Amino acid sequence: MYEEQFSRNWYFIDENLQKLVKRTNLLFAGCGLNSRIAELAVRTGFERITIWDGDEVELSNLNRQSFTRSDIGMNKARATGRYLKSINEDVYIDVHDSNITFEDVGSLIKDNDFIVNTVDFGKLFFMITRKALEESKVAILPLNVGFGSFVIVFNEYNKILAEAEKTIEDDTQMFLWLQKNLSLELPNYINVEKLLNDRLRKGFDPQLGVTASQTASLVVVLIMKLIQNEEVNFFPQVNSIDMKLIK
Repeated sequence: MYEEQFSRNWYFIDENLQKLVKRTNLLFAGCGLNSRIAELAVRTGFERITIWDGDEVELSNLNRQSFTRSDIGMNKARATGRYLKSINEDVYIDVHDSNITFEDVGSLIKDNDFIVNTVDFGKLFFMITRKALEESKVAILPLNVGFGSFVIVFNEYNKILAEAEKTIEDDTQMFLWLQKNLSLELPNYINVEKLLNDRLRKGFDPQLGVTASQTASLVVVLIMKLIQNEEVNFFPQVNSIDMKLIK
């Protein structure tokens, strides 16, 4: 069944890489953007998935996350798990339908190779990242900004991250920190000051479905590159694509 389902991967994903994909363990901390990334991972052939989220699906999630109206009010991790099983019934999914606590982080990291971390920015985000790197795992931060995808891959918890863990408490602080400390240049169609001011006024970020799909693609490709020990950009460098700038 596995060979038939993923038979169209041939040529671009050879037999050896497909075997590595099948036995790689992925942890998705948060199931918003991660619902889309997990979907594409399962469609690529990843079969060992842990998902963790205590939030419920809302109508406003449907423009970019892998949910339908029938999922509204359902726990995001359970809805994601059900959807992934509908793609490949043989996938092993470890579902946690509660909010991640500091006490959970050790067990969260232990049995997984890659940690895709989309929890709200603050001490928990940094603790998950730090623990992952202490366990010699790869921690991945995917970001959507406009039509652009920015994926940060952590393989070392350095002094810059340690200082950020002490001070960053919300998304705005994290965004400004990323601009200051990373090779992250936003395109000229984004007015950063206006974006941040409007975000404070509206109370939530602007996010597009096309960008979520692009970001999911970028994350899955980066994981496959890392599995094969191919070169990717590690923090403080950024892996990025912007569809609005493609001609």
